[in-house]
Amino acid sequence: MDVALQAVIAKIPQQTQRQYGTDEQLRLLQAAANKLGLYDAADTVRNVLESKPSHFMQGVNLIMSKRHRL
Repeated sequence: MDVALQAVIAKIPQQTQRQYGTDEQLRLLQAAANKLGLYDAADTVRNVLESKPSHFMQGVNLIMSKRHRL
């Protein structure tokens, strides 16, 4: 394990829980991973975000597809 990176992470103050949606949390996590030089992890998070619409957007897509069938 990278001791220097662990030290940087240990210095980050604990934050309160956020009530953001999962996609927003993943976007923030991706930004943090990039800042920490964890580019492969950031790419993986990006792939997850791009792989499927969020739960909310799945609902929107369902509603819109039903409207267009009318």
